[in-house]
Amino acid sequence: MDYDGHYKDLFSNPALIQALAEAYLDPGLSALANWESLSLVKDTHLGNKTPYRLKQRANDLIWSVKLQDERSLYLYLMLEFQSSIDPAMVLRIGEYMFMLWRALFEQKQLDQDGKLPMIYPIVLYNGEPPWSAAVSLSELLPPVPAGISLVLPSLQYTLLDERRLASDSDAENNIAAALFALEAISTREQQMELLDSLTHLLREQRSKPLQNAFTRWLNAQFLQQSPTQRSMVISESFWESNTMTLAEKFTQFYDDAVAEGEARGEAKGEAKGQALALEQARMTQVQVCRTSLERRFGTLDPFSLQRIEQASFMRLAQWCLQVEDFESVAALLDSSSE
Repeated sequence: MDYDGHYKDLFSNPALIQALAEAYLDPGLSALANWESLSLVKDTHLGNKTPYRLKQRANDLIWSVKLQDERSLYLYLMLEFQSSIDPAMVLRIGEYMFMLWRALFEQKQLDQDGKLPMIYPIVLYNGEPPWSAAVSLSELLPPVPAGISLVLPSLQYTLLDERRLASDSDAENNIAAALFALEAISTREQQMELLDSLTHLLREQRSKPLQNAFTRWLNAQFLQQSPTQRSMVISESFWESNTMTLAEKFTQFYDDAVAEGEARGEAKGEAKGQALALEQARMTQVQVCRTSLERRFGTLDPFSLQRIEQASFMRLAQWCLQVEDFESVAALLDSSSE
């Protein structure tokens, strides 16, 4: 599964959706919603007449939740992974909302009074450039005379710009905030602190599906293993123990990779063992450096990837420490000297 797939996997868990709503959506929603009724909406729930373009939205998630008055609210979550920003996002949102309403209407999935359910559109964006597209339809229209404004639709979505949210997030107490902060920071010290918070929050949640989703995401993204090893860094049983945190597990893995290289090398001679240990440590640092640079600058070009793969341990460490000081990956990679 790729990055997008693992991320969608995370937000397919009700506990994370509730945490996101409580941290970043209108406080009135949390007071009105019955979170125990949260349900992920599948294409099959919308019937065979679901518009093809709505089905094509592979990175979108639709959740339904009951409010206190038994009306339904649909949370339409659009996951935007690309670094480019769609200036027509509000028009796309409107198109998908009306397609969803049409599907619900044709399937007679209406509230008790025969009215259409409400839809709460959310755009979750984790690109490097700050979001610059209009969040309301009115921003795309010229000044509208009062007589005409009455017949024009009013449309707006909630934007969650992860990298900007992370700076003032409640990462110690909210699992969605911890996730966004972990995506945004780049230093090893900050990562370790957040991993400790994430360990506590996930064990406190006691949600096996959510813990397992984070296991897959962490193995794929943050606890990248040496190319010479293929076993998982953490297993799904990790959460059942209270004796170790994610930060300690990550540190242990790094130390074990070096020790394993040394142990293998001893059988072939001390010199070869040291060389293998150093190379394994370097390759682990390659993965750490690549993750930090991709979080800072987005998808890396082939030439930059080649330079990272071939760099020395010291140069990789320099790049990780200086990643926030440069506006482009090229400037960063050209800055360091051995």
